[in-house]
Amino acid sequence: MKKFSKILVCTDFSAAGNRAVKAAFGLAAGMNAEVLISHVLDAPPAANPLYAHYYPANTMAPENLEKAREKALEELRNLVSEEGRRAVASVDFKVCSGEVVEEILKLAREMPADAVVVGTRGHARLASMLLGSVADRVVRQAPCPVMVVR
Repeated sequence: MKKFSKILVCTDFSAAGNRAVKAAFGLAAGMNAEVLISHVLDAPPAANPLYAHYYPANTMAPENLEKAREKALEELRNLVSEEGRRAVASVDFKVCSGEVVEEILKLAREMPADAVVVGTRGHARLASMLLGSVADRVVRQAPCPVMVVR
């Protein structure tokens, strides 16, 4: 089995995303790896000038974005027990904003990650084909192995 020394795990704070965090720590503990836990804040859609009066002006005002980052960072830290922290070489946390798949792939390249761990909600095949899936797109584009946790 390949040894992973740097593992990137991404969660959207769903049950599947949080199971991915546990799975990443299980993988990392056996290999004494570094773990980077991340969350990506979705970039809001650009306002359409024809419907600007329906677009909340303060959606991503700097103070709102900073509050969202702080809350997400606190939630990431709460996902890791003290026992989990001791079981791995190191743990770091990162909150990004932007298009989810692009940000995950960017983090994987910057680390550089030996493995990426993501959760999936197990959508039906047709729904996944029509809507696309973050996990599916990460699997197809990642520069390293990807573990998908149901």
